[in-house]
Amino acid sequence: MSKIHTIFLLAPNIPQLYVAIAFIKKLKKHIPNSEFIISSRDKYHNFIAGDTDIRIVGLFPDFKKQINEEELTSIIFIGHSYFLEKETLQWATHNTVSTFWINAHFEKADLINWAQDKIYAEKLVHTFNSIFYENTNDLILLKQIGFELDQLHLVENAKYDCAFPFKNQVRKTKKIIQTIGATHKRIIVAGSVTDGLENQLLLNAFDKLHKKFPDILLILTPRSMDHIPFFINEIATITEHFSKTSDLDAASEQTHILLVDQMGLLKGFYHWASIAFIGRTLVEKSGGGSNILEPASQSIPIITGPYMNGYTSILTTFIEEDAILQLSKSSELLEAFTLLLTNQDRSDILGKNAFGIINKYAGGLHKTAHLIYNNCLAQHL
Repeated sequence: MSKIHTIFLLAPNIPQLYVAIAFIKKLKKHIPNSEFIISSRDKYHNFIAGDTDIRIVGLFPDFKKQINEEELTSIIFIGHSYFLEKETLQWATHNTVSTFWINAHFEKADLINWAQDKIYAEKLVHTFNSIFYENTNDLILLKQIGFELDQLHLVENAKYDCAFPFKNQVRKTKKIIQTIGATHKRIIVAGSVTDGLENQLLLNAFDKLHKKFPDILLILTPRSMDHIPFFINEIATITEHFSKTSDLDAASEQTHILLVDQMGLLKGFYHWASIAFIGRTLVEKSGGGSNILEPASQSIPIITGPYMNGYTSILTTFIEEDAILQLSKSSELLEAFTLLLTNQDRSDILGKNAFGIINKYAGGLHKTAHLIYNNCLAQHL
């Protein structure tokens, strides 16, 4: 019987978790006789429920009691430098297996601090066989830390490969839409909206819009599930005809607004949407934007407010390719919704161009899996 190879991925939050799941699918093609363990926050464990090929455990130090470290074939860190805790890295340095960092993003301050801390820099260099990064500006500082060029690989943003919803997300959201009798309605999905002023601006625009277009449904997904009570209060000032995904027994076909108060549904709802609105963009201090690739993967027109400074490079590409409507000021939201509801040709062009960007830039995870396997893992398998 051939050896089972155990690959351990550290994905603390949802974005990293999506990358981990997509990356596992790529690695399976190279290493079919393998098992995968993901370390993530306890509240996200239900994301992988039912997938018999993946085990999910807690974060450091809890996972030390949940895994057999001697069986690990490799360790894979995922995502932003913010989540690379020194304690977890210290744990990784004591393992002799191949260790990688994929979909690596860096705060410039982190890279500068690491370069100045020679002991920490040495640990980083000796721990990681390879780092797969996406920003060309990071190369100089990574070299100053001590990494050799053959350890560093420039690849496309993994979010392009993770934009599509899972099949179970599509099925589950379809059932929800059917339950509230909204299959005939045109759906606006607002993702990662912040409570307070941004939500009030959105709700006011939708209230006016609904009077002109009574066949529309707003599916509202908060940025933080901890703030659900605030959203309920704010929605109640606009309409009594709203429902929650967690309480569909109380829903009716009169639902104007569906509040998503459960995690893991947004990508599925984008599949059924006519228009996507990107939250954290209407108010300057609301957070600097959210993921626009997920709605783009579903070929739907996307509206964003004026404040998308957290996604500058991706947004620039979408603007250049005529794949998004960015408002110059928040008061233009109603006008933008109206345009897309009344001009199908314009909506189709925006959706088609957005999907074209996904196709153009996807492939970073495939390249990463190929390089990891051929350069390191194949030698030990």
